[in-house]
Amino acid sequence: MHHAFNSGDSARFFPALKNLEDYLLAQGDLHAYYTQRCNEIVFQMNRQRIFEAYKLARELTKELSEKKLDKEMYMAYNMLGHLNRYCGNRETAKENFRKVIKMMEKAGYYESMPPIYMNLVNVALDDDPKEADELLDKAKEIAEKYSPERVFDIESRKTLSLFNRGDIPQFVEGYKKYQEGIAQGKSSVHGRSMEVCYEASLGHTDKAVAMAYETLGEEADEIVTIIYERAGRWQEAYASLKKEALANDSINNVILINSMQGFRDELRVYDIERETTHQRAVTLIVTIVLLLLLIVALCYISFSRQGYEETDAALPAPYVTDRDSVGVW
Repeated sequence: MHHAFNSGDSARFFPALKNLEDYLLAQGDLHAYYTQRCNEIVFQMNRQRIFEAYKLARELTKELSEKKLDKEMYMAYNMLGHLNRYCGNRETAKENFRKVIKMMEKAGYYESMPPIYMNLVNVALDDDPKEADELLDKAKEIAEKYSPERVFDIESRKTLSLFNRGDIPQFVEGYKKYQEGIAQGKSSVHGRSMEVCYEASLGHTDKAVAMAYETLGEEADEIVTIIYERAGRWQEAYASLKKEALANDSINNVILINSMQGFRDELRVYDIERETTHQRAVTLIVTIVLLLLLIVALCYISFSRQGYEETDAALPAPYVTDRDSVGVW
């Protein structure tokens, strides 16, 4: 499933995903099972099947909410972050991903946090490269401690950021390390982008552009713009940038933004229900405490009165004189 996901091979991905999901359900591992449900959504987004991804995200949110799986609810916000990023709602996407990190920290899912940091990196990279570097370092720090298998992917992403900034010599050094990792059997979701950028770093601009459009899907326009810019081909860079802007403003995105209101409403209902449940629990606890206090008070009054009656019964009978006992005969 992992290799099919990275290569975008839908013919292999969906059967492998189904087998993995069935296995995880049989094992009772709901956390891993819903993680794979999220992978399916992201895979559809990578194929530009945004409406399919949106519908799957709605189904996931509804299921998690109905089953009261609060610890896994962060997955719904994560998918909302992806969808907002796709629509160009960058700040909202950041808010979504930051909320996911807080929810995961609360649930103790540290081993799954590095990919969320990577999501934040993808949003922050253009706006604030310094913040992106800090997020990458944080992701690597957590990965080294809780999920070492993710370190290679994070390092690959950091190498890509060097190309984006125009630091070609450092990028080439990073690419060599990437190739060493590949030779050791490692893989990265950034593999296709790495190969495209490496061709561009060699000066093979047209070949790199062709590879990008062939393998990178919706991400192609963004990276092609950078490739043309690095090559000094400004007219083509402008045309690619214009194409990317038009795609972001397309009617599909407008429709999706409107449709996402339902997604947000479902999450809002979940938050309200959770808060209501919390308030009910607090009210119930307070009521129980008050009832216990009332019972203690009643018991105290009852025992106090019983003690008084017992004391009164223990007093000696009045002394009766003969005069008191005289009667009429």
